[in-house]
Amino acid sequence: MSVRAVRWSWAAALTAAVVAVWMDLSPIHRYHTSDSLIPVLSSLYHWTPFFWQQNRYGSLIPLLSLPLESPFSNLLFQVGLRLFAIASTFFLLARAVVPRSPRQLSSGCFRWSGFATR
Repeated sequence: MSVRAVRWSWAAALTAAVVAVWMDLSPIHRYHTSDSLIPVLSSLYHWTPFFWQQNRYGSLIPLLSLPLESPFSNLLFQVGLRLFAIASTFFLLARAVVPRSPRQLSSGCFRWSGFATR
């Protein structure tokens, strides 16, 4: 991988992180329900690979947030990780569609802006 590709990859990751933090600190948290708070509670009290006797995996993000003991910081961290995964998919999609182009960052931003304005 060339130095230029590595720089573009880091720029895309930084852009996705900035977008994720921006969305995480927005009023998105007023729409939480009991289902969206289960991962936070499982991370705070007793982490298991399943969501409390349910047969579905998906406890990687609560596992990563185990060191955070405050419920609010745990919630912000988990939602931030999910939003980072969502924001980075646009850049990964741009890399899959245009694999050898140095315009992956601009293509990912273009896809993100088209998604965000709808």
